[in-house]
Amino acid sequence: MPEDNTTIKRPCNFCGEKGRVGEDGFDGNDITCPVCQGAGSLLLDSSTSMHPLCEGRGKIKMRGPFGKQMVLCPDCHGTGWY
Repeated sequence: MPEDNTTIKRPCNFCGEKGRVGEDGFDGNDITCPVCQGAGSLLLDSSTSMHPLCEGRGKIKMRGPFGKQMVLCPDCHGTGWY
């Protein structure tokens, strides 16, 4: 998607602009970031702002069977923007 006056390049907060994340999204062997596809940034609508639920991180803490875990934000799908 070419950048124009309605899109803006935003950092991928899920991978911290590295383009790679741990195997499960947090730990393990590095894999290509599933959110930015390895680019480290995203082209989004220029009116986007940091997502309030995950505070722009793209991840949230959830209580699971093994205690609290970090999971992909269900609202922004890991981008950190809305």
